[in-house]
Amino acid sequence: PPLPGDYRVARFQAPVAVCTLNTDHLISELTSATVNGLSIIGSMHTENLGIEHLIRNLLANPNIRFLILCGEDTQRAIGHLPGQSLISLMQHGLNEKKRIIEAKGKRPFIKNLDSRHIESFRQQVQLIDHIGETDPAALRDLIEETAANDPGPVSMALADIESIPVETATTPQPLRLDPAGYFVVYPDQTHRRITLEHY
Repeated sequence: PPLPGDYRVARFQAPVAVCTLNTDHLISELTSATVNGLSIIGSMHTENLGIEHLIRNLLANPNIRFLILCGEDTQRAIGHLPGQSLISLMQHGLNEKKRIIEAKGKRPFIKNLDSRHIESFRQQVQLIDHIGETDPAALRDLIEETAANDPGPVSMALADIESIPVETATTPQPLRLDPAGYFVVYPDQTHRRITLEHY
C-alpha cells in the first residue's frame, strides 16, 4: 500500500480486504493465524482522510475485489461514523461539494480524491457490510467464504493514481534554539480559553 496506516498486509494476491473500523484488536486476532483469502486488514477511524487512505491503498492492489466492514463503527466522544459513511459513498457517491451523500458522520468530505478514483474503487471492490461483528472465528469463516467467489484481478487498475514521492534522508543538523525563546499554545478547558506561554 502506498500510504501509511494502522494495517497489516497478509498476502498481495489474495482478494479480500478487511476494515475493522474502531475495533483495533481485531487486526492482531485475525492475523494471528493464516486466513485463506485475506490480503490486508486495518482499522479506520474517520470518514474523511480514513476513507481516502483506504481507497488509495486498496486501488493500488488490483487483486483486491472485496472489502469486509466489521467491528464497531462509532467513537461516541468524537462522532465519526466511517463505516456508515463508506457505505453511503459506495451507494450514492459525492455531491458537488465533495460531501458523501447521505453520510451521517461528523465531517464526511472527500477532498483529495476525484470522481475517477471513487468510480474505479466502486467498480473494483464489492463492499460487504458486517458492521458490529467482532467475533474473530465468524470473521475468518466469512473471509474464506468470500475469497471462494474471487473473480480475479481487475483487468485495468487506475493508472494515474499519484505515487508517493520518495525523499532521500539527510544527516540531521544540530538544533539551534532561538535566543529569544519559544512559545507554547494550548487549550485551557477548565477556564475555557486558549493559553499562550513564552519561555
